[in-house]
Amino acid sequence: MPDSNGSSRKNRRRRRWRHRVRFPLIALLIVIAIGGTLTWLVTGDRGPLGLPTSGSTQPAAAPAGAFFRGDLRRTGVYPSAHVPVAPRVLWTYDTGAPVASTAVIDGDRLFFSSQDGQMYALEAGTGLRVWSFKAPSGYLGSPAVAGGVVYVGGNRGNLYALDALTGQEVWRFATSAGVNTAPAVSAGRVFFGCNDGALYAVSVKTGREVWRFRTGGMVLASPTVSGSELYFGSGDGNFYALDAGNGRERWRFPVAKGVGSTAALAGRSLFFGGLDGNVYVVDTRTGRERWRFATDQLIVSSPAVDGGLVYAGGIDGWLYALDAQTGQEQWRFDTGNAIYSSPAVADGYVIFGDYQGNLRALDATTGEVAWSFVTKEGIFSSPVPSGDFVYFGDNDGHLYALHGEFVGGR
Repeated sequence: MPDSNGSSRKNRRRRRWRHRVRFPLIALLIVIAIGGTLTWLVTGDRGPLGLPTSGSTQPAAAPAGAFFRGDLRRTGVYPSAHVPVAPRVLWTYDTGAPVASTAVIDGDRLFFSSQDGQMYALEAGTGLRVWSFKAPSGYLGSPAVAGGVVYVGGNRGNLYALDALTGQEVWRFATSAGVNTAPAVSAGRVFFGCNDGALYAVSVKTGREVWRFRTGGMVLASPTVSGSELYFGSGDGNFYALDAGNGRERWRFPVAKGVGSTAALAGRSLFFGGLDGNVYVVDTRTGRERWRFATDQLIVSSPAVDGGLVYAGGIDGWLYALDAQTGQEQWRFDTGNAIYSSPAVADGYVIFGDYQGNLRALDATTGEVAWSFVTKEGIFSSPVPSGDFVYFGDNDGHLYALHGEFVGGR
């Protein structure tokens, strides 16, 4: 149940965490690794952070492609989706290996990867395979689709460009370390972070490097893009803002233990989690901190921002709902398990998975449980509501498509 008590709640949370299993580091590294220009119409008046004081932040037009967290601003909001109130499995696709990547949907096709080293394209309505692409070695991360091309990185150092219709390789770009972030595609370039410490910009036409920006640590957070601005965090203890055109640094914001969470951009504010356990909000123009909210453990999942609230899950097992303007807690929900899955917001619900294989839909306003769905293994993949479905991957090797009864007009 959501908990809205004050200091006693924090003490209970700390006592409870001490008795929980310390989740293995390898699980943390896997989920960080596989992760993951729009004009926005904002209803209502803007507050001091450039966010609406009422109503919801929604895109004025659909993004020119399909991306991790729904769009290039990585908000985790899916405004056209309808969430079932009594979900059932319509179909599953068995890959035989954990599915920790997050799917994207482009038209009537669904794209995702598995730790079997393959990239899959399925019919979104039926789960029938259209094609698959086998990487020469290793596994692949979360894809992006733009201009009829699928872009996906691999842990052996390549970024692949695949024809979205056939799965045939168009080109590949080689780096010196794993490419595990979800790419962003904008203005004829594909942007991605690498374990060699660089953020790359590569031409979508030729697959040749346009520029790279070096950091002092692995880049595990996927880039967030808006027009000429690009934002990402690094393991070197900094969150960066770059000029997307030339890769020059605009500002940096220090985070003690680094950043593995992908930032959500809403208004003039960037929302992301730190490996130091804080949820941060930073001004896009100056790089100055607006507020922070402390949790008990590191945060690797990416926050969702909608309707004046920020939703963030932590390794401490809580999903937090915070006021986007002030950082004040509105409610929290205790799963009893680590949360690696990034929450998605659609149709008045916030949906996320946990380490023990529970997928839950909570009322986005109150935090009350609407429904839960139990799988056999942990959920690292982030759920993707699309149309009348909710898609997600599971460590049991399956990609799930949930469907069911609906309540419209939420």
